[in-house]
Amino acid sequence: MGDLAADECMTMGAGMARAHQWMDDACLRCGLRRREEWLLDRAHRPILAIVWTDRNGDRQIQPFPPMKGVEPPEAPTATREQAFPGLPVGPEPP
Repeated sequence: MGDLAADECMTMGAGMARAHQWMDDACLRCGLRRREEWLLDRAHRPILAIVWTDRNGDRQIQPFPPMKGVEPPEAPTATREQAFPGLPVGPEPP
């Protein structure tokens, strides 16, 4: 497999993983974006999740456990399954 161009990450189908270069919630190399979403867990407690999005739409979601002392700006109304049905769960994509 060839070397990656300066603007490529694994997200673009390149052969070897290269770290994303984040600025303002977007990778400067491949355009992967991240955003925060407040959802409800199965016990209906508010939880924060990061949603990873690329040019084709939402790609993956990373929910976090409830955090003491961190409150959503407004009460969430949907669970992960309701808000993002079928979206894979996992950490930052390569």
